[in-house]
Amino acid sequence: VLAGLSARGRADAPAAAAALQSALASLGRAPAAAGPSGIATELLDAMEALDARMPFTLRAALGPLLNAGPDAATLGHVHRSFGRELSARLAAMLQRWYGRPLYA
Repeated sequence: VLAGLSARGRADAPAAAAALQSALASLGRAPAAAGPSGIATELLDAMEALDARMPFTLRAALGPLLNAGPDAATLGHVHRSFGRELSARLAAMLQRWYGRPLYA
């Protein structure tokens, strides 16, 4: 789903936000076995690829649409289950969307 999303501007923000919320929720529930060499890495790769295609206007529109961001439990789960590297990648991407630091 993430690979096929349009990422041209603000008009694409609602669809992108819905897909990203689903992806974040999936990461928050994924088992540790899905980590560094599994589906969690593939999902994060897809999220980063979408982020790389986004213009600034779309990225700036995501924060409000994603509400307050992932909760502490989700970020903590990602850090504990998938390690420092994946959680740092996720935190850096979230910071671009929210315009403020979020720590995993």
